[in-house]
Amino acid sequence: MKLIRCYIENYGKLHQFSYDFKPGLNTILQENGWGKTTFSSFIKAMLFGLPTSTKKDLDENERAKYTPWQSGNFGGWLEFELKGKTYRVERFWGEKQSKDKFKLIDLATNQEVNSPTLIEDTLKINAETFERSTYVPHNFSLKTKNDSIKERLGKLLDNIESESVNKIDDKLKELQTDIEHQKGKGGKLWELIQKQDYLENEIKECEQAKLTCQTLNTEQQANIKKIEEISIHTNELKTQIQKYNDSRVALAEYQRVQQSLNEIEQLKKEAGEILNFFKNSPPDQQTLVQLNKTLDELKTMENTLDTLKNGRAEKNIEQLSQYFKQGVPSDIELEQMKQKNARYLELSTNKLTPTQAINKLSKKKFLFLCTDIVAILLAIAGVIGLIVSHNPLVFLPITIIGVLLGVIGFYFTLHTPETEITQTQMDLNRKKRSEQTELHNALQAFISKYENTSNFSEALISIDTKRQLLNQYRADKATQTDQVNELERRLKLNNDFLTNYLSNYYSAPINYAIAIDDVNKRLQKLEFLNEQLQIKQAAQPESAVPTPIIDETFDLNKAQAEISKLERDKDQLGQQNAQIISKLDNLLTQASAINSLKFQLDETKDEIEKQTNNLKIIQQTRNFLQMANTNLTSKYLSPLTNSFKEFSKKIVGNMFENVSIDTDLNMSLENFGEQKNSKFYSLGSRDVLELCMRFALAKTLFENENPPIILDDTFSNLDDEKTKKALDLIENITDEFQIIYLVCHSSRVK
Repeated sequence: MKLIRCYIENYGKLHQFSYDFKPGLNTILQENGWGKTTFSSFIKAMLFGLPTSTKKDLDENERAKYTPWQSGNFGGWLEFELKGKTYRVERFWGEKQSKDKFKLIDLATNQEVNSPTLIEDTLKINAETFERSTYVPHNFSLKTKNDSIKERLGKLLDNIESESVNKIDDKLKELQTDIEHQKGKGGKLWELIQKQDYLENEIKECEQAKLTCQTLNTEQQANIKKIEEISIHTNELKTQIQKYNDSRVALAEYQRVQQSLNEIEQLKKEAGEILNFFKNSPPDQQTLVQLNKTLDELKTMENTLDTLKNGRAEKNIEQLSQYFKQGVPSDIELEQMKQKNARYLELSTNKLTPTQAINKLSKKKFLFLCTDIVAILLAIAGVIGLIVSHNPLVFLPITIIGVLLGVIGFYFTLHTPETEITQTQMDLNRKKRSEQTELHNALQAFISKYENTSNFSEALISIDTKRQLLNQYRADKATQTDQVNELERRLKLNNDFLTNYLSNYYSAPINYAIAIDDVNKRLQKLEFLNEQLQIKQAAQPESAVPTPIIDETFDLNKAQAEISKLERDKDQLGQQNAQIISKLDNLLTQASAINSLKFQLDETKDEIEKQTNNLKIIQQTRNFLQMANTNLTSKYLSPLTNSFKEFSKKIVGNMFENVSIDTDLNMSLENFGEQKNSKFYSLGSRDVLELCMRFALAKTLFENENPPIILDDTFSNLDDEKTKKALDLIENITDEFQIIYLVCHSSRVK
């Protein structure tokens, strides 16, 4: 098998990298950190894939370790020659194994080949065998698993016999592990023993459950009997309480009836007293209304008569006559005074001062000035209109009007006689003040006859009002005598009516208001008493209520407390029985399974005996097979040992001549008559041992088609002499193997 060329899209730190391989030795000299280990891992991944792993250690999880450092597709392709044919394998890995992409192309036909395991099937190796033989990474001596190597060597010697023995042994080991795990708990036998212990414990618990059921049944029957006794006693106490309560209710009813009878007698007594007062003939509603109406009229007439007789009208006339002792003014005279007062008020409010006159004149001059400005604007507008529009019929009049207004305004502005206007206005003010003084003196002379005030308007209103009242009082005085006579006649009639009626019930002197109020109250009370009497008589039973008999020795509270206690005891017993029933259900279910459990136990014991015998047979068979397999695999040790010595002699001479290799490919060396494991030697010596073993395995494992040997800085632990001899060695085997040698130091390059 030969590698031809490869391309890496993204793999670890390598990105869009290609390399062309040549036959024989391919030396790749690059500095540390270039990606040599990454490149060797890429070749292995292209040939055998990149499995998924959940391990967090990146050295044990290459898929996670070589995920691209940059974004992009994770993978590439590799072209190789195998059995005379040229192929191209493409692999790209996704986030999950289900998203991985694989393609194998026959470059002779450019068609895809449906054979994912072409390399494994042709070379008869897998990834593990490749890693343990021709793939030599930097830390190659750490790999110790040799199962796949042993299997491959066995197949070379006797493919049919060795393969059958290994498969049979694997199957027997699987059966043995299925029956009994070598370490820890597990296996059918262990499970059967656990089941036996479980069934025996379950049977013991079922037998105990039967005994417990008997005890619980006895306890349940005792509780049921107690509950029946409590129920009987509780019913007896409830009967006594009901009887006692009934007697108390009867007593309350008897007392209510007696109290109602007493109240009826009292109502009759009070109603009789009222009837006796009215001599069994109380006034009806019409008479009562007439009495109240007459009393109201009497009060009204007495008040009116008192007003007339006390001379209030005379007093008012006397007071007003004293007010008008200098004479009552006529309507004409009073109207003249009102007009003078109006003129006086007008003069008081319209008086113009010299300053106001000047201000008024200034406003007039301002008006003339505004007229001048408007005139100028009109003249300018007219001139512009004539120039622009050439229409004299419209704009010529506007211009003329503006000029005229400006001349008039300018004239009045310059020739307004301010001094003359001010003097005239001051003369007018003096005339008004003289007239105002005359009016004030006239009003003062008239009003001082009646009132002493400076508010002439209010005084005139007051004089006019009192003059009208005086005239009204004098008119009313003429009709007063006739009213007094009529009121006295009607008062006598009302007094006679009230005296004649009320003297039947009251002694003289009679206060009509108190007496009528008393009559009203007595009649209302009589009506209320009759209503209550009817209600209470209607509520009386038809027959007499007998006097109840009560057992005074009966303690109600004690009986109720005893019932509460009995009820609590009954509830507690009921809860206990409910718990017992629940336990019995579970225990009976458990106890009923005893026969089935015993049957299962017998079957389990038989199965344990059977599996124990099977285990003995399998162990004996494996021992026999192991002996046969050891005899078979020992056949390849001689050619493997000879190849190892051949390669080691070229590097270290006869240093490893006395090497011993067992069937597990463990190496030991004889030193001073004692076999020592290779781990006792230095790291450099162990690297030589492991390297020679790798070359010996490659020569022994592969006869017709040799895979490439990948060396990733393999000689870093060797001294200069051994490194030179190792380089000579790999150069000598390039006729048989294609070698990819990755190194970081020029001293390890030939």
